[in-house]
Amino acid sequence: MKTISIGKLRGLQQCTSPRRTFTCLALDHRQNLRRALRPSASASVRDEDLTRFKIEVAAAMTDLSTAVLLDPEFSAAQAIAAGLLPAGDRADRGGRINRLLR
Repeated sequence: MKTISIGKLRGLQQCTSPRRTFTCLALDHRQNLRRALRPSASASVRDEDLTRFKIEVAAAMTDLSTAVLLDPEFSAAQAIAAGLLPAGDRADRGGRINRLLR
């Protein structure tokens, strides 16, 4: 078993839930999400609709997630502008440190 430094362990602990698990909300796969939203015509899902969906899901789930994965074109900047995610790489949410994974 490989050991890690106490600094790395503490860094990982800051990114986990109180139960010491990672709970990642992955909204970064555009084409898969388009197919899930409209299986019969995924190409008809407009970029604006995709962005709105991602922002709504992130708003509902951010406090329950230890990480939120967003793509830079259709959601990351919009989520930051909406105040859902930190502009930097850390923000205190309910006593827990969340990181925006890039």
